Formats: sequence, C-alpha cells, structure tokens
Amino acid sequence: MAPGKSVKMALNTVLGREERVGESRGDPLGGQAAVGAGDAEPVVLSSRRVGWRAVRAWILGCCSLPCARMFTGLVAAVGTVAGSSVAGTGLDLEVRLGDLPGAFRIGDSIALSGVCCTVVALDRGTARFHLSPETLDRTWLGQAKPGRRLNLEGALRAGDPLGGHMVQGHVDGVGSVVETIDPQQGGTFSVRVPDALRRYCVEKGSITLDGVSLTIAGLDGDVVRIWVIPHTAQVTTLGALKAGDPIHIEVDVIAKYVEQMLAARGLSK
Repeated sequence: MAPGKSVKMALNTVLGREERVGESRGDPLGGQAAVGAGDAEPVVLSSRRVGWRAVRAWILGCCSLPCARMFTGLVAAVGTVAGSSVAGTGLDLEVRLGDLPGAFRIGDSIALSGVCCTVVALDRGTARFHLSPETLDRTWLGQAKPGRRLNLEGALRAGDPLGGHMVQGHVDGVGSVVETIDPQQGGTFSVRVPDALRRYCVEKGSITLDGVSLTIAGLDGDVVRIWVIPHTAQVTTLGALKAGDPIHIEVDVIAKYVEQMLAARGLSK
C-alpha cells in the first residue's frame, strides 16, 4: 500500500464518523491560527465526505497555532555565524544572512539549520537571534563558532509553494553523521538517529536534517541512509559535515499527529 494512502486511512480512522475540523485563515502561515482554536466556530464534517485535502488543511491548522511557524525544508541560502554572547540564561547569536531572499523585520522567523529562531535585531545583512535554554539543550547552535555555515530558510507564507514537506523548525533530537558525501557530487549520506525517533523513520518517508528536507532511501537499525543529489550538496552545508558531527533531526510531523490521535482512541500498541 502506498504511504500516502495508508496515512489517509489512518487519519480517517482517527477522525471517526464526525469530527470538528478547523479551517485556516488566509494570513501568512507564519502567524495563522486555526479556526476552532478559540476564535471562531469550527466546521463539522463527516469522515465519509472528508477528502484528503480537508484532512491536510486540518493538519496545517494544527501546525499553525498562534505564534507557530512553518517551513518547507528547501534551503534558500547559506549564512555564517558572525558571533555570539551570553544573554541571561540564554545566548545571543549573530548570523550573516548572505543571499537569503526576503525583506526581514524584527519578529520574523528564520530557520537556522532547521531551528526556528526569531529575529530580535537587524544590522544591514546581519540578524541577531536569542537562543533560550531549551534551544541550547536541544540543538548544537550553542556550540556554533564564528564562521560556521548555517542552512537558512524564511518562514513559509500563504501562497508559497510547498516544495519540500511540512517542517516546523522544532528539532526533535540531535543525531550524528555516519557516512559523508562529496560537497559537489553528493552521494549516500548516513545519519544515526536517537532511539526515540527511530519509529518515525520509514523508507521513502520525509526527514529534515539540519533544515534540509530529504527522503529516506533506506534504514539499517538506528542509521538512516539518504541519497543526496549534487544540487542539494552544493547549496547546503551537508557536504561540509564530517563523520561524528552532530546534526539536527526533525521527523515528519504528520507521523507524530497520527500516533498521538491513534493513542487517544486506544488504537496504538
């Protein structure tokens, strides 16, 4: 059975005969709230009439609660760390944005190698981000030295193409590089994932590594294998990574929603 079809069937099972499905407003996804999240009356739909587009819209609504941001995992530019300084219990990180497209303002979100961060200051082509203790605990950004290259992507807005997959910028864990690639030619890239994330990794499924949307080509225990094409190797930082380097991992959010909803209905193991 095709992965997409199995997910649809699981979601239909989870939704039951009738569920309230939130619609989303037409604001940029960066600030969009789901109808049914307390500001409007949700829509009642029957699962017999709910198509995959409606379910997908409902998932997008779940991913777009107030203050949430979304990305696609398609790297728009590579920036460099300009410096960092301790700020209270956190860290202020300055990043040169390079050729990142878009007119950014204070308060906007940018994914830094897969980590959703908020712009707190701008000085020409350099942005400052405040990293909270939670971010420092869950990512490697606190160890980033000046000159470290970062994959950059601005938050998705309504109408933008979803060329990769739905990425929240919420890192689920840090893995380690097992097999490296040529920075120009690409090749087979292998990463060891934490045990808690292995169940979300499936062959031909999506995974985000350091902010790059990728497709899993194969699995070998706790190691996922990715085939990286030359273009991806050339426009991201993946080709510069060495064996043993830490790497941010975000698994497919749809898999996590399905697991949670099945568990709530007593349908999971």
